Amino acid sequence: MSSIADPAGYWDRYGRGVPDETPEDALTNAFGWCQYDGHGPGDELLGDPLTTLDLGPGRGNAVAALATKGVVATGVDLSPVQVDAARSRWAHLPNAHFEQADVLDFLTTTDQRRDAIYSIWGAAWFTDPTALLPAVLQRLTPAAGWCSPTQPTFPAPPPAHSACGQRATPDRRPRSVRRLAAGA
Repeated sequence: MSSIADPAGYWDRYGRGVPDETPEDALTNAFGWCQYDGHGPGDELLGDPLTTLDLGPGRGNAVAALATKGVVATGVDLSPVQVDAARSRWAHLPNAHFEQADVLDFLTTTDQRRDAIYSIWGAAWFTDPTALLPAVLQRLTPAAGWCSPTQPTFPAPPPAHSACGQRATPDRRPRSVRRLAAGA
């Protein structure tokens, strides 16, 4: 969907401009499903996965946050700069893995299934959903879920009890997800 001539170069430039934060802050703020800092929700949207895949992890903070909880977490990013930064910062976490690839190429060439696949302001916003969602659904374990933020429909922070994201599970996938996954 992007019309950028060099998407990897674009994200490399973006990655070079991301300010550093302490590892503690990076882990605390890892799951920003909406644009309002500290609003939540957190990784509870993913359920209790043993394995996860982050599509477009940037510096890898969410992957690292899950890895510190014992989840085998992998992030796939198009940007070599972002992947190098994630690997450098989180190399000490044995459950955190980072791959540099186009997410569609990665999803369609791997046989590995995950308990949760998510995208926090990453590939879900910049990849054709009619190609992405069927590929994602093929890589989920039977009881797994897909989670991605949705565009909020309000101009100011919502009440603390509301969420700026949605989770799709096999038995409760929104109609639009089912329709896209079926290729319709």
